[in-house]
Amino acid sequence: MGNRENSNASVVHERSLPASVSVAKKGWREALPIALASAALFISLRWPDGLFGLTGRGAAALGVLFLTMTLWVTEVLPLSVTSLIAIALLVVTGVEGSLSSAARGFASDTVFFLLAANLFTHAIADAGLLKRLSRGTVGMARENPRRAVWVVSGMTVFTALLMPSALIRVRALLPVIREIDKLLHIEGRPSRFLKGTGLILGLLAPAASISIVTGGGMSILAAQIIARLYGPLSWIQWFLMMVPPTLVVSLIMTAYIEVVFPPEPARTPAQPLLKGRTGRQVRAGRRREAVAGVVLGLTLLAWLFGSRWNIDFAIPVILAVAVLALPPLRLVTARTIRQQQWDEILVVGSALSLSAALIDGGSVDWVGRKLFGLLPDTLGPAALYSFVVIFSLIFRQLFLQPSPCIAITLPLVIELGRRTGTDPLLLAMLSAGVIGIVQILPIQSPPSLLLYTEGIYEVRDQLRVSPVLVLVTAGVMLLTAFFYWPLLRRIGWVG
Repeated sequence: MGNRENSNASVVHERSLPASVSVAKKGWREALPIALASAALFISLRWPDGLFGLTGRGAAALGVLFLTMTLWVTEVLPLSVTSLIAIALLVVTGVEGSLSSAARGFASDTVFFLLAANLFTHAIADAGLLKRLSRGTVGMARENPRRAVWVVSGMTVFTALLMPSALIRVRALLPVIREIDKLLHIEGRPSRFLKGTGLILGLLAPAASISIVTGGGMSILAAQIIARLYGPLSWIQWFLMMVPPTLVVSLIMTAYIEVVFPPEPARTPAQPLLKGRTGRQVRAGRRREAVAGVVLGLTLLAWLFGSRWNIDFAIPVILAVAVLALPPLRLVTARTIRQQQWDEILVVGSALSLSAALIDGGSVDWVGRKLFGLLPDTLGPAALYSFVVIFSLIFRQLFLQPSPCIAITLPLVIELGRRTGTDPLLLAMLSAGVIGIVQILPIQSPPSLLLYTEGIYEVRDQLRVSPVLVLVTAGVMLLTAFFYWPLLRRIGWVG
């Protein structure tokens, strides 16, 4: 998230605090976890080498991880600052021998994909493709609020193919639900229609992102970790594994939200509120849309079939950005680059660096032996899958953002698969799906936070929906792991 989202996060924190809580008390509440985390880091640096089977380097890596997690969770510092501190601590504590080694996560294709994908998303939005889809959405929803709810849900899921950023997709679709709300002549703000469609955007946009490997930062990060610790998945393989369960979750949650927030009936027929444009503007806009559409189609094809020629996911989108930056299009400009979401990129880069340090230092193996050694040796697949779901749900609540949670959790889950003889890929995908979809409060997801701060819905509105989201996600993902993914294995669609 950008600076605006960080400021929004502080707004959420302040709203959640009682008025009687003084600034001094708030300061103590922020300082206490940091002091405890700093103490844990100090103890880890004094850890005797080999005590309980943990090397000194591994202990130091765990200390850096604990301090970084604390700063990420409390957001006392901006996410970007915490990410840079984590890299510096890996060098200062001796976990890594040099800054280049500590920052190796930033050299991964994931970071370059996110850099290019954010620019690409802005360019597609500026070209007007999403506005054209939005105009069609408004036309389909006219005079039928219930149909409008399902159209918005479909748009939320479908646009993940076009725009690899849930936050930007929500920003682009927010004016759509507001315009439909006006077209339906619904009195009262915010209406039940606006709350319901806002919750659909906030909850289903992240679900759509994790369903496609190029759908956003958390999915590409998960794919990177799985590729390193297990083996690479192609775009089609990820699509086949994740789209069906996330689509089922989206359908169930849309139906539930429509029941909880039934849209008001339209009072009178309405006409679309479209701004007039001159013929020259229309022709120029159509040319930009056409070129951007062709580039988008070629990029999707490259993602779809690129694995056959070992083409990295970042290469097609980098080339697409280069084309869209050429004159006379100029859809990628210096202004577009200034709008880059640096928080997400820095968090992902530092999370990958931390993950690599934990693996190389033996920390992941040690935690896996200690934590998963408590499990019975005769634990069956049903109990093991349930444990992974519960483990992922608990860890998700410790993080305000899903990406760092995925970076820490997936190596442990893959290690669990190896130790128990269970398919590590299925456990990793199960954990990634739960972490990518589940959220309880608006602050746990950038799209939800944006909608909350825009006044579309309140915390109590999301709390009426989020417990059901947790149960539905857990149930659907477990059924998928039991029946659907093994079927893909048997027919050879997933190696």
